[in-house]
Amino acid sequence: AAAVATRIYMIFCRVPQACFASSFVLYSYAYGRSPQEATSILPRLTKYSAVATVAALIATAAVLPWLDTMFGAEIDRGLVIWLLVAYLVPLPAYFYEQLYAQVLVAKENSRVLFVASTVTTFLFTIPLAWWVTAQFADPFWSLASRWLGATIIAIVFVAAARQPGPNVGELRSV
Repeated sequence: AAAVATRIYMIFCRVPQACFASSFVLYSYAYGRSPQEATSILPRLTKYSAVATVAALIATAAVLPWLDTMFGAEIDRGLVIWLLVAYLVPLPAYFYEQLYAQVLVAKENSRVLFVASTVTTFLFTIPLAWWVTAQFADPFWSLASRWLGATIIAIVFVAAARQPGPNVGELRSV
């Protein structure tokens, strides 16, 4: 059931990941022209990505019985759905984490990306996953425990992305 839920989640994730990649391109072009222009298009990119993500979530739910049968005909459908829900628990944080990671890449702020991801993974995500697994021995809680790390990283990325970057003249002179 975990393998089936993982496959379904990975298919679903293709849509938000494509939105984040597109947002990176559009944000980068705008940032190259003017940081103010990039800041002004960010709410629109967020809205477009959110609408596409919700549409993908609805479409995935609609074809879930078919995907479930295709990937694991003999698997308990209820367990697959339960594990898929566990994958989706951190979805709001994952959304902002990934979208604003693209903004930080466009702003060439690799330090925040590296430090926030590394510190959060080793101080929060891994210990929480270990503890939850040891306490509950249930894959649902192991998967759902990702919400804490994703939330911390999302908060850090959003805050860092809102900081002013170098002006365009500084970027072009490098």
